[in-house]
Amino acid sequence: MRESCTVVYGNTSVGNMIEDSKVLVCFFEKSGMNNELLKTLKQEVLRFNSIYKMLASLDDVYDEIIALDARPVRCREEVPVFF
Repeated sequence: MRESCTVVYGNTSVGNMIEDSKVLVCFFEKSGMNNELLKTLKQEVLRFNSIYKMLASLDDVYDEIIALDARPVRCREEVPVFF
């Protein structure tokens, strides 16, 4: 999934969090699990505030993601582990 990411934010803790968040949002979009959330996750686009919107959307539904336990066995290596 990471090959679809166009911007690399460096090997810092913040950069890694942004990259991992993009992978998680992409997973939810492609798996259809985004439709199960009360609020949808927003993907990053090439706009100045899109990273903020993506991270804010993850924060809004964080508890729902935890409740879904959305880490299928075959994707555990691809999906970032925030919990």
